[in-house]
Parts: sequence; structure tokens; C-alpha cells
Amino acid sequence: MLKNNADNMESTIQYRPEIDGLRAIAVLSVVLYHAGLGPKAGYVGVDIFFVISGYLITYILRAEWLKYGRIDIPGFYVRRLRRIFAALYFVVISTVMLSLFVLSPFGEVKSLTESAAASLLFVSNYYFELTTGDYFAQNSDKLPLLHLWSLSVEEQFYLIWPVFLVLLFRYRGGSLRSTLAVIAIVAVGGYVALLSVGRFKGLRIIISLSVIVLFLAILIPIPHFPGIGALPAVAGTALLLRAIHSGEQLGFHGQWLSVRPLVFVGVVSYSLYLWHWPLLALVRATHVESTAVFINIILCAVAFLMACISYKFIEVPVRYADAGAKKYQLIIASIALLSLSAFTVVKIGNVYNYKPVPTDLAYVTEQDFPSDRFSCHFRGGESPSPIPKETCSTESGETPGVVIWGDSIALAWRPLARMIAKQLDQSFSGYTRDSCGPLLNYQINKGKLERDRCVEFNSLVESRLSGVSVLILAANWSSYLQDVDNINGNQKFISSLKKTIERVLPLVNRIVIIGPTPKLNDKVPSCIRLSKLDHCKISRKEFEESSAFTRKSLMALAEQNKNIMYIEPIDFFCTESDCPALKDGYGLYWDDFHISTMAAKKFSEDYLEESSISELFLRGS
Repeated sequence: MLKNNADNMESTIQYRPEIDGLRAIAVLSVVLYHAGLGPKAGYVGVDIFFVISGYLITYILRAEWLKYGRIDIPGFYVRRLRRIFAALYFVVISTVMLSLFVLSPFGEVKSLTESAAASLLFVSNYYFELTTGDYFAQNSDKLPLLHLWSLSVEEQFYLIWPVFLVLLFRYRGGSLRSTLAVIAIVAVGGYVALLSVGRFKGLRIIISLSVIVLFLAILIPIPHFPGIGALPAVAGTALLLRAIHSGEQLGFHGQWLSVRPLVFVGVVSYSLYLWHWPLLALVRATHVESTAVFINIILCAVAFLMACISYKFIEVPVRYADAGAKKYQLIIASIALLSLSAFTVVKIGNVYNYKPVPTDLAYVTEQDFPSDRFSCHFRGGESPSPIPKETCSTESGETPGVVIWGDSIALAWRPLARMIAKQLDQSFSGYTRDSCGPLLNYQINKGKLERDRCVEFNSLVESRLSGVSVLILAANWSSYLQDVDNINGNQKFISSLKKTIERVLPLVNRIVIIGPTPKLNDKVPSCIRLSKLDHCKISRKEFEESSAFTRKSLMALAEQNKNIMYIEPIDFFCTESDCPALKDGYGLYWDDFHISTMAAKKFSEDYLEESSISELFLRGS
């Protein structure tokens, strides 16, 4: 069902313009979503692409098997390289060259070139998982090649998919039904392609239902994404492909999916997907203000123009050129070029990576996090055991006297915990993990594996608390709350925190809860570097209103027991009118919401008075 493909097998398959129309819907959803122009759940367009791709490739491979009794796997890999390699290579190299002129040489260029190398080697999904942890993370929209994670996932899948199909077709025997059930789970589009061709009952209903489900999935965000939140988009696409697979015409729906402008967008959709994100991200990376709507519209138009040029002069010539070399030679040559290019761009990043002078405030602020951040703190994806990490050099004493427990916000507050321990002449330890608040048996809004790891981590922490003098709880509390109006979700969080405190309070002498700190409009180092400090700050009124429920709830928990203490940081981090980026000449945050080590130390000095330490932290039980 592809048109004008170099492969003879593909060229004999009937072309269905509706599929290009569906591609257009997918790419427009993604592009408009990324540009902030809507729709609200446009990111599901990537899942639509996955289903379409799985269907088309499986259909072609199945047709090849039925006609020739075999699948030319090297030939398949060559087709994939010719289909995706040239445009990808051009976009990645162009982005790298452009970044040398617009990104900061103080780490930004190096980070970009590392992601470029990972993209050329089709492992960028792993790279971004390790460096950002979350596609929707704050400031991820300033990473020019972030969108290529999806291409890496797809190519990793297609590395093994044709081999799996060969085994399926050759040895399926009587187990085809159960095998297809497995395929339906891991490759929905491939499952549709393996179904029998021919008209089936309820075709018109299926078509109408699929279109409704598809558009609702694009327009209305669903929780638990990625995960079950992607099911409506996947199901809608699969149902529509099933109708197309029947060989019948789709009536009215098929007519509007086949209109020429929509089909043309579908034809250039691959290049459009490649180009749109780098343009948007590079502009965002060089500005701290939100990009104006008209600027985003212009960037989308430029991306479309570049997609048309890329398609005509790069995609088509490479894809349909006569192959003078043998298949294995093309594969080896492509791997060699990709590897050499990846190596080269990393070297370029190293050459253009400069260390700012020690007095550079932006650099100092950016690096102002606890020195044991990487040796003691648990990143998302890391095994939660052992606690503490083997690379963490803890102070003497089997049971630490002072412990701070929580997520990365607790990591940032480690200087306070360390200072308390020092003044009490006790040992100190910190048990912190990304996006994992100090809540026993609480299910964080992450994938199942990370949810389970967080539960395990907190359970291990609980097992090490017996005999602790001061337990400090700190977290990005707002991230565990739902919308302010979501009473049930918020009460679930508060109830979980209350139960956690009830369980651990008998194990420790005193519990200290640190209240929330402001989240600024942008990263403080960026605002310093671009002389846009006023953009970073937020009003005190805004912070008070957004944190009111959290602060009130935490205070209420502290008031229930004399051995629980609440620390309110708002007056230190905010003036009477604003919550600024700087205070007394130093940065208050190393990004936009993690407080800097200097801020934590200064707060501790202001808050703690040596004469009252015992009174504050050791009284009670």
C-alpha cells in the first residue's frame, strides 16, 4: 500500500491515499501540539505513526512471503535505511551546525552533540531517559533533538520484527491464534496487517467509530500517558486501518482523508516531523520568555517549507535511486557513516565546550547543587537497593542521627540536614530519589516499573529509620497533588502522608516537614545568562495562592503531634511582593525550582540558632 517504492514488491501493492491522510492527521497533531497551538492531546500523533508504520511494513513483508515464500531481511534493512537515513542525517547535522552559533558553549552545545550522536545511532530514547527522565519534564521543550526518541524506538523494533515474522510464517503451525494475540499487544498495526483481507460485517459502523475515537483521543488528554492513556489513539487508528485492510472504500470518511492537500502533508510527514521540533526548540533554548503565537506559526511554516525541500531533494532521490552497490555493502557503509558521524559530532561538542570563569554567576548557580548529588542520590530508573548507594560516602555511625528523606527537592535540602546533624554532633544520611516523595505505598504518576521502584525504595528507607533522632521530610509536594479542585486526589495524598508519619513516628525522635518553595518561570542560570531576571521571578501572591492547600495541609499534620515540626521557607525565598531568582548576589535555584546549595546554607544559618538547636529538634518524646 505504498506508492512508487524502489522495492518491486512494494510497487505492486495497491496505494491507498487514506493512509497518507491519516499520516497527515498524526503529524499535524504533533506539530500543532508542540507549537502550543493545540490540540491538547496532540502528542498521541506519535502513537498513530507507530500503528500506521507497523501495519504498512508488516503488510509488505507478509505480501513478500506469500509471493516468494521468503523475506529478504537484508533487503528490508536496506529499504529502511533508504527510507529514513538521508533525511534524518541532514536534519541532525544541520541542527548540530546551527547549534554552534545559537547555543551556549557552556554545556549546551556538548549536550546537543551527545544527543545527536545518540540519534544517529538510534539509541536516543535511552540517552534522553538517562539525561531528562521524562518526555514531559520541565525545559524538555528546549532540547532540539528530543523528538528523535520515537525514531530510535521504531528502528530498534524493526531490527527484530522481520526475523520474528519469518519465524511466525515458517513455524506457526496451530499456534497462530495465540501468536496473533501476542502481536496484537506489542504491535497493533502488525496484527491488523496479518488479518484476512475481505469485507466484514459492520464496516460502516467501524469506520465511523474509529474516526470518532481517533479525534477524541487527539482532542482530550487522558491520564497515564504513556501507558493506557494511549489506548484510544491506538484503537482508533487500528480500527480505521482494519477498514482499509478490508479492501473496501471508506465512503465519506475516505473522501475527506483523500483530499489532495491532506494527502500531500501525509507524503511529506516524515520530513515535517524531523524539522519542526529543532526549529521550535532552538528558539525556546535561546529565549526565556514564552514564544509568541505568531512566531510559532512562522516556525511551523518554515518547518513545512523545509520538509517539502527535504522530501524532493533528499528523501526521494535517495529512496528511489538505482542501487549500484550490493545490499550488504550498503548496510556496512551506512553503519560506518553513522558511527563515524556520531563520533565526529561528539568531538565537535567537546571542542566547543568551554568552562566559564569561576566568577561567572550563571555557571556558579548552575553548578550549585550538593557535591554528593550523583554519588548519593538515586536517579529514576536506578535500582533502589542498596540504601545508601555503594558510591555514597556516609558519615560514621550505624544509625544516622539525622536523616532527610524525599525526592530531588530533599536532595537540594541536604545542606540543612547536614548542618542540623553537625550542630547536634550526630551523623547524617540522606535517602533521596527522583520523583519519589516520602510516602509509603503511594503510587506515583509514573510507569509501573518506576512506581514499584519508588514503593520499594521507601520501604527500604522505613527499615533504616529506627533510632533516628531527627527525620526531615522534603519533597516537591505539589507534584503529588492533583488540581486544587480535585478533592479526592488531594485527600488521597494527604491521607498517605498522614499514614506514613503515623508509621515512622514511633521509630524516630522527631519529624521535621519542610514546606514548599517557589517554582519560577524559567531556569535561573538561563535568566542570568540572558539578563532576563525579571522573567524568572513570580509574584509572592501567585506562589501563596498556588501553594495554599499544600502549606495548610502540611501545617495541619504538624499540629497534630508535638514531635512533628513544620518549617516555613516562604519568607526567605520571597520578598513582600516577589519570589526572585537572586538574593544578596547569589542564585536561589540551580534550575527553576531546586534550591541552590548556597540558598540552603543561608536559610539554615538564618533559621538555626545554636543555642536553640536542642530545643527545636530534640524535645518531645
